[in-house]
Amino acid sequence: MVIGEKIVVEIDGPTHFYRDTNSRTASSLLKTSLLTAMGFHVKHLPYQEWRQCGTAVKRTMYCSSFWKDVLASEGCNSEGS
Repeated sequence: MVIGEKIVVEIDGPTHFYRDTNSRTASSLLKTSLLTAMGFHVKHLPYQEWRQCGTAVKRTMYCSSFWKDVLASEGCNSEGS
């Protein structure tokens, strides 16, 4: 998902990681490297963090914090344009 002109939000599901690890696959790392080389700032939302939230309240807090960070990054980038 592209936010603004230079922020990409990558929802990292299980296929972005090697089985039973927290290590990103080569294709996931390559995708991030290519987007970064193209001038994008990539923000990752890994499924493991989402699963750890457990309750709806914790997920809401996680989303709030995540999107606050994303929007703050967009604000910094658009000021420099």
